[in-house]
Amino acid sequence: PENVKVQVGVVTNTVNNGIVIPKEALQTDELMENYWVLQVVYDTLAVKRKVTPVFIAPNDSLIPVQGALKEGDVIVTAGAYQMDDKTLVKVHK
Repeated sequence: PENVKVQVGVVTNTVNNGIVIPKEALQTDELMENYWVLQVVYDTLAVKRKVTPVFIAPNDSLIPVQGALKEGDVIVTAGAYQMDDKTLVKVHK
């Protein structure tokens, strides 16, 4: 899709078992076997990054994950379900 508005956020929290992301940023397949987030690189490209949830509590808004993300990475926090891997994006600051 083109011209889709999404929200992005910067990963700022870490825990012993990984980093903490907003629950809305976590994407999964239909069988809930594979999990990922879309990381914004170079302010122009949203790239799928595989992550593993440490645990998912139904009422929590933040989820600890392990994987290819680190503190300071920019991820899509809302609207990612509409995007494919390697979607061109434009970050408005």
